Order: sequence, then C-alpha cells, then structure tokens
Amino acid sequence: MEKTWRWFGKKDKITLDMLRQIGVEGIVTALHDVPNGEIWTEEAINDLKTYIESYGLRWSVVESLPVCEAIKYAGPEREQLIEELQNQSCQSGQMRCKDRML
Repeated sequence: MEKTWRWFGKKDKITLDMLRQIGVEGIVTALHDVPNGEIWTEEAINDLKTYIESYGLRWSVVESLPVCEAIKYAGPEREQLIEELQNQSCQSGQMRCKDRML
C-alpha cells in the first residue's frame, strides 16, 4: 500500500518537504496552473514530475484533467476538444503514473 496525499501544486501551503517528513510516498495532483481546455504539454508534465521526484516522492495519480465547458454542453468544437482530451490523457499515461482520474 502506498501512502499518498493530494497536493495542489507549488502554491500549496503544504510543501512536498512537509509531506515527505510525515511519511507520504506518492502525490495525487494535476497541473493546476493550466486553464481548462488547454493541453498539458509534455514539458510541463515532465517538469512537475521531476519537481516531485526531487523531494523523494512519486507522482502516483494524475487527477482532474480539466474538461472544458464546451464538451459538457456539446458545443460545436466538442469533438475536437474530446480528441485533445484523449491525447492529453495518453501524454499523462506516458509518464508512467499508476492511476489517472478524469
């Protein structure tokens, strides 16, 4: 069993160092600074993963891939946005996280 913690990114008041000190092994997080509907770049994903690993932790769960409103209300660009969301999910999967939560 892995001890994980939901972390809201570099602006979170609870730091990765604090989490490591209390025995956390894995981080549950997302790219919270990327607006809904924008694609997470491979570079941004890798930067955050590297940052988490620099504290001796693992990015265990990718959560909350943002779903933009146009998908929810079936806007005219819905199909393109769904395709982009699927690609984004694949990109996050390539970083070898155990789980992805949409």
